[in-house]
Amino acid sequence: MRFCARSLIMVGVSACGASWAADATPAQQTYAQNLIKQEEKVLDAYWKTAKWLYIGVYNDGTRRDGYAAYICTSAKAQGAEMVKIIDIVQLKRTGKWVELGRAMCK
Repeated sequence: MRFCARSLIMVGVSACGASWAADATPAQQTYAQNLIKQEEKVLDAYWKTAKWLYIGVYNDGTRRDGYAAYICTSAKAQGAEMVKIIDIVQLKRTGKWVELGRAMCK
């Protein structure tokens, strides 16, 4: 069962987790929604800025730098310069953005 992170949204409108900064493009908004639908690990996708994409996942105890790099391969076409993977449970429980992995999209 998919975790819907509606209560986590700081900016934008949620479609079961997808949200975006005010300067995110419509294509970025669609991309975030599609990530949630297509990537089983992705529980939330949040464009913090038009260049920074945050992905919420469950923490399984492993670093997620490789997963962030994988997301970068497609997010780069949407203008992402950085992808950060965060612990969705910690964000929900504590409001803290606990980083699990990160990649710069080159």
